[in-house]
Amino acid sequence: MDGTEMIKILEPCTLDNGSYAAICFDAMVKLSENSYLVTDSESGDDKPILERNYVLSMVFQMGKSTKEDSNFGTNVFPSGENNKYIGANLDEIMNTYNELYEKNLKPPFEVIPDLVIHTSHNPNSGNSDSQFIAIEAKTTKSLGKVAFMRDLFKLNVYLCDLNYKNAVYLIINTSKERIENLIKYYFDNSYFYKKYELERLLFYIQEDLNSSPAVYKLTEGYINTIEDKVL
Repeated sequence: MDGTEMIKILEPCTLDNGSYAAICFDAMVKLSENSYLVTDSESGDDKPILERNYVLSMVFQMGKSTKEDSNFGTNVFPSGENNKYIGANLDEIMNTYNELYEKNLKPPFEVIPDLVIHTSHNPNSGNSDSQFIAIEAKTTKSLGKVAFMRDLFKLNVYLCDLNYKNAVYLIINTSKERIENLIKYYFDNSYFYKKYELERLLFYIQEDLNSSPAVYKLTEGYINTIEDKVL
């Protein structure tokens, strides 16, 4: 140890009661064991459920959890793998996209998260009043660095360029410590973000089947270190 303290990266946070971020987390908590694991028919071993099926299970549970007078499913829609094109000619977006996807493209970029909750089906809509939450989910027990970086990039784009109220990275089967290390790598490499939007970036983490899901956000102290490095 060199006498300096390690800056805490994630801290628990609370969600606004009745918000779509809270409804999403409540659905995650209520998912049954059968929704969390599937059985490999050949080996008999339990393996993580596919991300797409997990997200579909969440949407179903969100529908069950919302009140009868809710707009969810009527004026507010869940859209899976919704296509959005990023037209902003920002060097920082373009550079991150091309590095993470190993391409040499110019805008528009196609950015597709696992799930969005919004009131508009217009893929080019940027109206912040209609954009509630963008979600990326990872269920694998071996979360790779590149996959994580791409997901976190997409969530930052949805916060900063498409004006979503919240962006959620929902991760099961991965330790909080590894997630924090991957977060640090993302910001250490100056991939795309806007500092003032980071307080709306949420992480829903369930480390394993026997752990309770928890909500985290980036600490103010850590966000300040990111700002210092960028400046």
